[in-house]
Amino acid sequence: MRIFMCMQAMPFSFQVTLLLLVGAAFGSFGNVLVYRLPRGERLDGRSQCPSCNHVLGVLDLIPIISFLGLQARCRYCDKSISWQYPIVEFLSAALFVSPLLIMPLAFIDVILLAFCLWLLLLIAVIDAQIQAIPDLLNIPLLIFSALYAISTDSLDMFALAMGVGFLGLQWMVSFGHWVGSGDVILIASMALLVGSWQSMLLLILLAYIMGASVASVLLFTGKKGRKDHLAFAPFLVASTVVTLFFGPKIIELYVGAL
Repeated sequence: MRIFMCMQAMPFSFQVTLLLLVGAAFGSFGNVLVYRLPRGERLDGRSQCPSCNHVLGVLDLIPIISFLGLQARCRYCDKSISWQYPIVEFLSAALFVSPLLIMPLAFIDVILLAFCLWLLLLIAVIDAQIQAIPDLLNIPLLIFSALYAISTDSLDMFALAMGVGFLGLQWMVSFGHWVGSGDVILIASMALLVGSWQSMLLLILLAYIMGASVASVLLFTGKKGRKDHLAFAPFLVASTVVTLFFGPKIIELYVGAL
């Protein structure tokens, strides 16, 4: 706890720089998780080029900078490197610093929320790829979300019941075809993060609006058929970020317009 109090007393510019660097580093590790978890690979061991399996050196693993310096190509086999790597690193850095810039939180709560947002990002990426959410990410997210809710005194059991009940009912009625059990656990974490039933309602509405919009475009362009399944976690994650950072303002504008 003392270290967080010391960080709280540090200059704001130092806090921003620290969170950006830590977030980028977590983004680099996140890429390891995104690549290995869906494949059932061990998480220990040195990183390798997925094309030539050459072990990567320190200079190959500097977040964002290595990708730009290598011009998006492997140093050893010259095969192209996926843009997913710098994008995940950049978004991780942005998500780590965003709570500090946008929300009035104590530094320890900034760290807790930043870690939760990082886990949400990885879940969204993995679910978009394999349409499944690893428990190795989902369960820690639930734990840290609970710690965040307790630390900020924002726990709302009605919001939790609303989110879990809404998706849990769909999961039971459809026997897991509409949403997966991982989505039910995921929305429990989101309810703990957003902290009120109004925000939970906004989160659900935004997720379904985003999902329906993307699904319509994919159907119209022929990239998806009516029987194809669309991962739902990315829309839940996107709506959670919007609700966390801008939800109170959106709700205020809506109430004021009534």
